[in-house]
Amino acid sequence: MRRLILLLFLLPCLLADAQRGPFVIAPYLQLGDSQSGQSLEVWWGAKPGSPFEIRYQVAGQSRIATPEAQALKGYHLHHAGLKDLSGEVDYQVVQDGKTLFSARARAPRPAGSTARFVLVGDTACGTSWEKEVAYQMHRQKPDCGVILGDIVYESGRQSEYLEHFFPVYNATSADPARGAPLLRSTLFLAVPGNHDLRPPRQDRPYSDGYAYFLFWSLPLNGPSTGWPVFQPASGRSAFQELAGNRYPRMASYSVNYADVHWTMLDSSPQVDWTRPELRKWLAQDLQTASRAGWRIVALHHSPFASGHHHFHEQHARMLVDLFEKGKVDVVVSGHMHNYQRTRPLRFSGARRQGDGTVSGNFSLDRAFDGHRLTRPQGVIYVVSGGGGAYLHDTGRVRLEPYTVRMESNQHSFTLLEATPRRLSFRQIASSGQEIDRFVVER
Repeated sequence: MRRLILLLFLLPCLLADAQRGPFVIAPYLQLGDSQSGQSLEVWWGAKPGSPFEIRYQVAGQSRIATPEAQALKGYHLHHAGLKDLSGEVDYQVVQDGKTLFSARARAPRPAGSTARFVLVGDTACGTSWEKEVAYQMHRQKPDCGVILGDIVYESGRQSEYLEHFFPVYNATSADPARGAPLLRSTLFLAVPGNHDLRPPRQDRPYSDGYAYFLFWSLPLNGPSTGWPVFQPASGRSAFQELAGNRYPRMASYSVNYADVHWTMLDSSPQVDWTRPELRKWLAQDLQTASRAGWRIVALHHSPFASGHHHFHEQHARMLVDLFEKGKVDVVVSGHMHNYQRTRPLRFSGARRQGDGTVSGNFSLDRAFDGHRLTRPQGVIYVVSGGGGAYLHDTGRVRLEPYTVRMESNQHSFTLLEATPRRLSFRQIASSGQEIDRFVVER
């Protein structure tokens, strides 16, 4: 009996080890640079060994994808493309004729379909809250996830991804104490935050930074200028060879998923979005988004938020005139480690101040309530930065006139269900409790 009890206790660990096999990073999905909506990429990290292959089926026909590999310190990073997809597809990672890993993926949903998104920022820092949030996100059965910057703490390093991000967002099973197997079956998009692009200092040397440009594979349709090179000169050439044309172009991009056009922006203060070539790209991107239906902008730094933390970091307000001209419906961000929602608003006459704030003229839609009145007159700004890092502005905080809802005492994420005529937002705490909800309709 004791042996049976011990075996039952060890069985989950043994199964996890069997699934892990030679993997340093378990297989996970990426969008890649394709805009067709019919392809995905599978990425994984593994110890050096025999060649791999990916096996999957399309329309009843078996296919094999041969991966490419890059050598990182102590392991190889592999990736292979799955093409001509429609609906769900099972894939297997095979080595020496043996299936080491299997999962089910979903092709990006096409225009005209309903899609469920989970949105969250300020995530992987090794806390129990991060694991609880990942678990609750998994329970919602999302089609796609969006991480709103500060993907890993403290410095966007490869080692931090391996320690805090992949084990939680690609756990072998769903458990609030461990996380969930999201990444292997759910496509995630992301934008970088200040912690993802943090340069090393003399008192904090490391050579594995800027892992966002190594571990993510996203569209390269963004502007090619405007991002400063921080990578230390000693490791710059090796890093650029690994990152290829993803560095630095992948910091900003756009993609259509179902009926939502996502414009993903690097809002780092070092990027001057008042530069004509950057403003031109953003204006054109939002103009061409009219065919997608809904327009949502995702960035790390919120233009409008309440509270003390980061309140003076208002440089993203310099983009608001383009959001309004481009008919953006909602702007989602992180950076503040809490949840906030503004009234629909318009903002004009932006003027930079010496303390980092940006003053201007507000027009607030006080009639919109997201329940009875669902057609906003202006852009709604949502902060969803409660993904796992320590909370900001807990307790009583004075709300700015534009803020209609704030929850700073619970970690949470945003669930968005998008149809061609309706956006339904729900804010869900790490406990599973609903914090807020509102609807936007045409």
